[in-house]
Amino acid sequence: MLAGCDFGGDGKTIEEARADELVLQRSDVPPGLRPAYVRTVSGRPVSTVRFARTGTALSIESSVNVLDSRDAAEERLDAERDALDRKPDWLPIDEPGLGDESFAATVRQAGLRRYEVFWREHNAAASLKVEDFEGRMALADVLALARKQEQRITDAAD
Repeated sequence: MLAGCDFGGDGKTIEEARADELVLQRSDVPPGLRPAYVRTVSGRPVSTVRFARTGTALSIESSVNVLDSRDAAEERLDAERDALDRKPDWLPIDEPGLGDESFAATVRQAGLRRYEVFWREHNAAASLKVEDFEGRMALADVLALARKQEQRITDAAD
């Protein structure tokens, strides 16, 4: 009778085979951006797609790492947070409110604005990195993209 119950354990809730579906798709990003897909399997599937437009500074990178457990996803998120904390000049952004837990930061360098957003949803650790000329892409636009990716991950959860 208890077989179907979830007590908050580490049961996998997102299938590894769905990793490619959990990143932003061409229909999610502004028109004219070309995708380049990168799939890495080094222990666990990592799917990354980078979108860019020739002749502009705009680039969007969407990634997801499907892990064995929620604990492993938490550890991955902690590692990303530690790595971001070591980057000079990066400023934290208020909690973006994505997934089970999330964080974000931004930096302005050489006329470019860079955003990095990280979150954990079930057993997946996801990120979105956006770069464009200062003033062209607002934080609200970046978070709207992140929410599209978050929705893909939420929809894939068992």
